[in-house]
Amino acid sequence: MKISLPKLALSSALLCTLPRSSIGSILFDDVTSGTTGVETSVGCILHEVEPLIVTDDHVVVDENEVGHDPIRICERDATEEGAPGIMYDLEGVGNDFFADVEFGVTHVVFSKATVYEPDEANHSGGKIIVDPASTRTKSGEEATTRRLRGGMVDESEERRRRLSPKEGVTDLLVLYGIPGDCRGGPDYNTTSGNLCNIRTPSFYADSLFGTNGDLKTVASQFNACSKGKLQYVPACSDASSAECAQLDSNVLFANGVLEVKIDNNVIGMASGSAVNLVTTAANSILNPIGLSVTSFKQHMVILPDSVSWGGAAAWAYRPGTQSAFRSSYADHMGVQVHEFGHNVGLLHSGYGTGSYNDHSCMQGNPSYGNNGPEVCWNGPNSYTLGWYKDYHKDFDPVNSNDPFHGRLVGVGDWADDEAVVGTHYVVVKISQSGSNDLFVMYNRVEGPTKGVNFFKNEVMVVEGGTDGRQTWLQSHIPAGGEYAIENFSGQSRTLVIKNCRQEAGAPDYSEVYIALDDGTGVECPAECTDDDSCDDNDMCTVNTCSAELGICTFTDLVCDDGDACTDDVCDPITGCSHTKSTCDDGDVCTVDSCVAEVGCSHESIPNCAVMETGQVEL
Repeated sequence: MKISLPKLALSSALLCTLPRSSIGSILFDDVTSGTTGVETSVGCILHEVEPLIVTDDHVVVDENEVGHDPIRICERDATEEGAPGIMYDLEGVGNDFFADVEFGVTHVVFSKATVYEPDEANHSGGKIIVDPASTRTKSGEEATTRRLRGGMVDESEERRRRLSPKEGVTDLLVLYGIPGDCRGGPDYNTTSGNLCNIRTPSFYADSLFGTNGDLKTVASQFNACSKGKLQYVPACSDASSAECAQLDSNVLFANGVLEVKIDNNVIGMASGSAVNLVTTAANSILNPIGLSVTSFKQHMVILPDSVSWGGAAAWAYRPGTQSAFRSSYADHMGVQVHEFGHNVGLLHSGYGTGSYNDHSCMQGNPSYGNNGPEVCWNGPNSYTLGWYKDYHKDFDPVNSNDPFHGRLVGVGDWADDEAVVGTHYVVVKISQSGSNDLFVMYNRVEGPTKGVNFFKNEVMVVEGGTDGRQTWLQSHIPAGGEYAIENFSGQSRTLVIKNCRQEAGAPDYSEVYIALDDGTGVECPAECTDDDSCDDNDMCTVNTCSAELGICTFTDLVCDDGDACTDDVCDPITGCSHTKSTCDDGDVCTVDSCVAEVGCSHESIPNCAVMETGQVEL
């Protein structure tokens, strides 16, 4: 499947690449020819990168059509490499090996591998080919701890804490690369054949943080979608940071952007190698004052278009702390938000056969202009991010006695504090058999989502999980419409999701009804006026009408009569019944009785025994 996109839309993923033959060499050139490999043991942290395929004509070819595998990267141990954070291409490891890997956290030691490096001295990375006979020890299979201040620290947990957080304040360090072939510069324009970044450091800072008045930035969009639960701020914006205060006056650093000069010419250099060089140079600036690029919760690298991006506009670890941007796209808010979405652990949002085609979500490819789009995330991703958890509803149709009937509000009204806990919901998760669940959300065009131009103001049903995996839009339901799933969750019944009606107000809402069809059909309930109008023909429920909402609620009837000597059960037709307990314990040598307050008792009969003949002897 091919999707025609505007020229600036090719940055809608971790990586935007050219034809399939370049996959695997996006980050690194093939250095195995003309380079002598070194056989050694290798330790590294594993990362994953997922590319989006794009042609020279800016046409996206969906990854499902190309059928590529994810790119796995090895961040080699600093003790071996001589510098931290240096990436290598990784080969010789099958997909099964990665089944239990927690990317960005899992450390592995390969006992036998060959390391190819074009230039070992400058830490540009290269390729690691694992020998088939190598032992492969992952963190968790043996202790991965180190001594710190007299104690032992679990390095896996330490790495996990360093992953980009979904909540809190993220200090973002921007590394503005200035390569050797940016002659006499940087001159910040395209006249030098894109040898320099095309924007100034202050321009990029403004596009990220609004430091010079830009109102639509990565910081503003995350802040709006989360209502301040996830905030991006410039690195070293904390005035109390003693280390940041030590930055030499000769170091060009402002508003979170550090200018990093490297001696190497990077024209035609693979992006991963160029990023490694910038990272190493940045650490040489920061290390003397007790900092490194990993001192900050997240960092991004900006490099000229002359770098060999393989068609990429940007790429990022998922999950992780690092991203890299081609300079012509580094100021685009849509690209920034999408890539940072990968950093916090989200994959892509698909529709139909296109794994990026859910344009209601920033992990799809809705648009990538300089100031947009103002879009948040779909149901599974929103549930995973956890910002709306007080407005989540978990619903299990198969094991629930009652349907779901409630009001969904958009992110905008939630952000404006117009939603009421227990009355309104942002995301409804529907449990089903298999590895994925369904998530229902109101795609309201308002506030942080006013840039939505895809099935506007409809109820969206998306399949996915709560771990950031690939999501798929299943249906979009306009007011008065429905979506039906036959043989739901292995049952013979059909699940029906109805968008009963939509009302404007404070908040705007969509009234949604979700139920299994027992063969009589599923209809939206009429608005109730009193408890009697909520009769569900089930004697085992208490039926209540919410006068404010006009919605019936049904709670299980408690049949406990307070008598421990009765068995209390409920029949949907006849209601509660209380059958006297027999208390018979089957022992002829006890006297069975019952007291209402305490229940059955079994008092032993003195000198009672059962003989082999079955007779009772007293």
